[in-house]
Amino acid sequence: MNCSRSLILLKRVVKDAEDGEVLRIECDNSETHEKIIDYLSAHSLKAKEEKVENVFLLEVISKRSKPINSKEESPCRIVPDSRLSCIIVVNHCSSDPEDEQKERTFILDFLRSLREAQIFPERFIFYNSGVKQLNDPILKAEINSFETCGSVVLISRRCAKLFKIGNDIKPEVLIDTEEIISLLTSRGRLIYL
Repeated sequence: MNCSRSLILLKRVVKDAEDGEVLRIECDNSETHEKIIDYLSAHSLKAKEEKVENVFLLEVISKRSKPINSKEESPCRIVPDSRLSCIIVVNHCSSDPEDEQKERTFILDFLRSLREAQIFPERFIFYNSGVKQLNDPILKAEINSFETCGSVVLISRRCAKLFKIGNDIKPEVLIDTEEIISLLTSRGRLIYL
């Protein structure tokens, strides 16, 4: 089955699944397998994987089977309503080094204010030239602190390659442009930095 059709079917099944329902997926195409893993990661779903001969077997538990403030899930002190139901989008980085540093300072101040207030966005998406911001180790460490607290960080695969970011980036955070478009058009609350 081609990749696009498989993803459409997967999205439909995941959307209709009951909370905690176990989904079993068989896939014999490595490109489709990679796209499925990217999709699951982008939607905070984890899969147990096994490869038998040339077939990938995935077992996914739909949605969250634990409450979001579970101590096993996050070492952060998350209080009710501290999860910000929005996506923070970083999609620009100036080509002028002085302006780039000003933008980075603004982003760091914003992120630190969120963290100090114990407010954790659902997701961060880095795409276009905003991916270059991840070259800064201080900003990267700040973003990692949000990941530790349950926020999902996603990075444009194409832009990471273009800007040569990613020797230490986990493959599961890299997503394709189509998935970014899907996430940005399906959400009502976006914050652009």
